[in-house]
Amino acid sequence: MKNTISNILCNEFPTKIEVTSGFFDEKLVKKILKFYPKRLKHTFGVREIAENLFSSIFSPDQQRKLITATLFHDIGYSEDLIITGFHPLDGAIFLAHHGFDDDILRAILNHTGAIGEANYHGIAKTVYEKLPLHKTSDIDDALTFCDLRTSPVGEPVTPDERYKEIIERYGKFHYVSQNIMKWKQEFNNITQRIIKRVNDIYSDNLPWLFIDIDNTLIVPGHDISKINQDAIHSYLTAGGKISLATGKHPQAIKSLIGQLNLDTHQISGNGAVIISENHSEPIEDILGVQGMKIQNLLYRDKIPHAIYTIDNIHFSTECTDQEHIQMLIDINEPRPINDLISNWDRVFKILIFANHKNISLEKFLKHLAHLENLTSVRTSSEFVEIMSKATSKATAMKYILTHYKWPMLYTAALGDSENDLSILRTVGIPAVVGNASVTASHAVPFAVSSCKSNGAAEFINLLKNNYLGGKQCLK
Repeated sequence: MKNTISNILCNEFPTKIEVTSGFFDEKLVKKILKFYPKRLKHTFGVREIAENLFSSIFSPDQQRKLITATLFHDIGYSEDLIITGFHPLDGAIFLAHHGFDDDILRAILNHTGAIGEANYHGIAKTVYEKLPLHKTSDIDDALTFCDLRTSPVGEPVTPDERYKEIIERYGKFHYVSQNIMKWKQEFNNITQRIIKRVNDIYSDNLPWLFIDIDNTLIVPGHDISKINQDAIHSYLTAGGKISLATGKHPQAIKSLIGQLNLDTHQISGNGAVIISENHSEPIEDILGVQGMKIQNLLYRDKIPHAIYTIDNIHFSTECTDQEHIQMLIDINEPRPINDLISNWDRVFKILIFANHKNISLEKFLKHLAHLENLTSVRTSSEFVEIMSKATSKATAMKYILTHYKWPMLYTAALGDSENDLSILRTVGIPAVVGNASVTASHAVPFAVSSCKSNGAAEFINLLKNNYLGGKQCLK
């Protein structure tokens, strides 16, 4: 008998746990984890990331094995399957008895530092020492990569956000937290291996770069620096593609698009609007009745705000004065007009003038957005914006990449604030400028110089020099 993972597990634990379902699919996973709703959400979040990121670089067989591994990687938490109390091992034992091959079992047994955490479990430690696990595969790397980019409730996160969440959940002295921090460098190595594999496949191209404007590419109220402009032109000349990804109004960036000779789709309104060939189109009808309710409450309480439509920015002098309007003009937004909104189907966001020190107002705005099933995000020290939950820079980015049939992993992003997080959590190579907010900088470990010091040009040149022609990845 071959010394396979499956055979070792079946010999060590000969009792087979039967299932009533005839198919090992998502229905079975839902049944096994029906009393663990968070685990279930996390599981399907991991699967979604795997489907989005790896279909373009894996063979059909590898992709099938990866998706299967994502679906079953946490089933060992179910009380019905507990044998040793170590969930990767208990899940693998169950699957081994039901004919799963070693590639899937190895990925589950290895995922997210499990081989290190097994040392804290008596039985698991003994079993792991008998298993041929140390030679990892691309599927192992991919499962860990996706697991570290998924929150406990299935939302996209960056690995650093995931580390923080685990440590806060278990406590920094718990063995799970201690193991995660020990494995942090290996997790970084896994990311590098995956990005290098993508780079090897697409070495004739540079990563598609998505870049924020205000406080990232341009100091608000100023023109783009010649250093940043030259870096962009050099990247484009080398064959790279760049999309601006900004919260600004579409009219505010059209001249910049022309100045930089950008010929692909661009993102404005924090992902609500796609700009292509001088045409601006919302991804969907954005706010409607929900937005009207929010606007009426802001108007009632005389909270200064502006309403963004595809064509204009609107305000009312009843609650928004010229000082507030000047704040928008100072960051090169189009001059707002003083009139009422007649068509809410064209409204893609509400901008509220809310200084970051006014914590009570920010909490109130988040509460309002939550009541109407909308989202609230701080986009600068002076602005909070309310938008549809379906709206984000990442959503718009996925739309663009799908349109161009571009691999989602072969992307980079540079940003500075909370409204950039969705895209930083999604791209293969995320980075922030040195002046980034605490929230953004804690989410992404790689930072370049500040906006004022042309950090954008620094990052663009790093991408060009490290990726052109299949060179090594950024460290």
